[in-house]
Amino acid sequence: MDDKKRSILNRIEIIAAVVYAFVWVMAMSLRLGSDSFWEDEGFTIWLSRMSIPDMLTATGNDVHPPLYYLFVRFFVTVFGESPVAFRVTSILAYALIVLLALTIIRKLWNTGGAVLLITLLSLLRNSSVLATEARMYELALLLVLVAFLSARMIMSDGSYKYCIIYGIAVSGAAYTHYYALVTVAIMSGSLLLYVLIFDREKLKVVLITEVLAVMSYCPWAIVLYRTFRNYKDDYWIQSIPSFGKCMREIFRSNMYLEYIMLAVTVVSIIAVFVIFRKEISAQKAEMSWICIGVLSAVGTALAGITVSLIFRPLFYERYMYPSAIIVWVILIYCLSRFKYGQVIAYALAVIIFLSCIRTFLYRVDLENSWDASNDKVRDWIAEETEGSPTVIFEPEATTDKLLMYYLPGLDYVDTDHLTDLNSIDEESIIYISSGADQELTKKLTEGDRYRTESVMEDCVLGETVTDIYILRYSSH
Repeated sequence: MDDKKRSILNRIEIIAAVVYAFVWVMAMSLRLGSDSFWEDEGFTIWLSRMSIPDMLTATGNDVHPPLYYLFVRFFVTVFGESPVAFRVTSILAYALIVLLALTIIRKLWNTGGAVLLITLLSLLRNSSVLATEARMYELALLLVLVAFLSARMIMSDGSYKYCIIYGIAVSGAAYTHYYALVTVAIMSGSLLLYVLIFDREKLKVVLITEVLAVMSYCPWAIVLYRTFRNYKDDYWIQSIPSFGKCMREIFRSNMYLEYIMLAVTVVSIIAVFVIFRKEISAQKAEMSWICIGVLSAVGTALAGITVSLIFRPLFYERYMYPSAIIVWVILIYCLSRFKYGQVIAYALAVIIFLSCIRTFLYRVDLENSWDASNDKVRDWIAEETEGSPTVIFEPEATTDKLLMYYLPGLDYVDTDHLTDLNSIDEESIIYISSGADQELTKKLTEGDRYRTESVMEDCVLGETVTDIYILRYSSH
């Protein structure tokens, strides 16, 4: 094939990749207006209504650092409270990762690798959900990716600009998710070890970069310690995930595809080391970079499991998500070292697409049905109630933070804190039941104090199936 034909084919390939990426960004953006949120997203909405000092205090008392919430607070302030304002930080992070795939990753390796990354980012189970959730995971994913790519450039180039980018990304990741902090901490320690052993000329600039990153996190370090102290004896997680489960979370989809992708990744890494066994000195930076990535991802899982074994379960497999992109990029790099690696990358992208597209479309349909149900429930409650009824809810069904969004301006009582039914003295009550506490439901809906005026069963409020009762005070 002559150079002219090759150039034309390359342009067509790039245009097709850009169109593919654009379609996915548009598909994700169309989901921004979804008005269905679940409990953790309710926490984001609750924080976005606070002043910044109050927000920092509230998130400091929780288990997540504040950077993501500051972004949400900014967009809510600028554009007003809406599903789009709550979700736009996540979709912007998603779009920036897609842009990095089309530019940096494509230029470093090949277009097939960029398409594979976009496919993984859009269609794996965690990815397809978290890209539009009002939560911090997609932002953490972006910052870990930038840190990892910057580490590679530092090892091969050493330019100050890459050190600056690396320092900002590391600090940002640490302020976005605590296990992203673990990932970049392992990455930074490994990078420092590399320059100490193999490239002392870069030691000064790397050391300064990492010291500044650590110093930038010092103001929040005391909050991290307090959070750990508060939750090490009492946290919602009850079991410790296995190492294998953590690794499969990196490619979470259907079980067989998870195993296939993990096997391809491991085989690719081994093959690359075999290929370069005679050129290890020439490929030292690349090989070390792969090792740093593997240590960062595997180390995150091991750190979470170890902490959970020593203290109590404090690690959930979903917390692997920010480090998953490291493994994806390593896979793309490894495939680029093979003669037909780009063909394999395209083949994997097609396999993932065909395996996961139905799940993605099902999720979109589900969100649309949740949306419709939420509108129906709120309209029904508005028609059936007057004034400001008290809302009694079971924690399994919803939270007060979500109710502040869906049913604003009312009083909310958690059934876990409802010690005396006789203490309720309201003209009308909205009772939201998950069906978990049948005895309480019977007391409230069939007792002498209140009669059930109307009920909507098996409806969705937020993203949870509930039964909603409208109760009126009875004098009998």
